[in-house]
Amino acid sequence: MNAIAFPGLINSHDHLDFNLFPQLGNKTYESYTEWGKHIHRAYAVEIASVLKIPIALRERWGVYKNLLCGVTTVVNHGEKTTINDPLITIFDNCQSIHSVRFEKTGRNGSITRLK
Repeated sequence: MNAIAFPGLINSHDHLDFNLFPQLGNKTYESYTEWGKHIHRAYAVEIASVLKIPIALRERWGVYKNLLCGVTTVVNHGEKTTINDPLITIFDNCQSIHSVRFEKTGRNGSITRLK
């Protein structure tokens, strides 16, 4: 039997509970902050409808989405997941700087918010 084995991919930045959101935005943005402000104004209804879905189901969908793409390890940014039996390895017990623009301090207090 001929077979090829590939190692699982690593997704180093994901929000497992945000994977149910559709693609939001309709133009080219100057920055992620511009995009964020725009989508919360223009897509408030869509965002609210996804956030009504229980977080455990949203996280589970995030796992499936990664697994279907060949990802077997995810660094989840945000709160610790509620998944007891993930099908992939989830790192969420670590500190990372999610967004330099919005971070106040890092672990050692050396990072300050940029203006």
